[in-house]
Amino acid sequence: MSRIYFPIYDTFTHKYVFNRVDKKHLTVEGKKHGDSINAVIENRIVKGKLTLEGNEMYFTDYEIPTDTCHASDDDKIKVVLVQPLLKLDKLDWVVQKVTEIGIDKILLFKAEHSIPLNISEAKITRLNKIAKEACMQSGRIHIPSIEFIERKKHDNLVDIIRSVSKSNQNNDLSPTIVFADIDGNTNLSDICSKDNLSDSKNYIDIYITAGPEGGFSKNEIESLRRNNNSYALRLSNNVLRSETASICLSFKVINELTP
Repeated sequence: MSRIYFPIYDTFTHKYVFNRVDKKHLTVEGKKHGDSINAVIENRIVKGKLTLEGNEMYFTDYEIPTDTCHASDDDKIKVVLVQPLLKLDKLDWVVQKVTEIGIDKILLFKAEHSIPLNISEAKITRLNKIAKEACMQSGRIHIPSIEFIERKKHDNLVDIIRSVSKSNQNNDLSPTIVFADIDGNTNLSDICSKDNLSDSKNYIDIYITAGPEGGFSKNEIESLRRNNNSYALRLSNNVLRSETASICLSFKVINELTP
């Protein structure tokens, strides 16, 4: 599939317009007035034409299908990557690759052994841009959201995940967490089975996480193992770098969930 774009609806002109980043990509690709391109409109990939008017670029001559079978993110099982902070170049790489793989959401947090790094709004904006460009390149419709979760003083890792999961609304539910562990013996197919995830005792979102370069702390490992729905997964016989582990874990879980 060729690159897809995410035009924005302009309520003043009543047209879909491309932003500066999209315009740059279109120019680099050599797209000209009247060329056919693919764009995401109302959660669908739609074919239309590029229209140039002065300095503006518009998506025109498209037709949105009237069938009801369109891409929706509401009913699918969502996979959320809970990513410890890494050096920025490694974090860029993780965001790019897990977006291409199909991660639905990325939660950044400062693990006990994470490198000291301040996450500003500008850095989050940069990561969101990387995620969008990864979607454009891979032909993926839904751009994963990226958030930084502030860790309260006495919060353990499960507390952080619980604070953003719907399991927090029901004390009987524990978030389903799959974490990378070289000593893990989890059968991933059992966790990701349709019957298991649709059970009322299990929360439909799956949170996955791998330790930072220094590994999870003893407290973090203990909190994961105390959680009723935590599963330790062995990714390899070798010790993997943090960014490699996050990408491998993302692929394994999403691949298991893909029909």
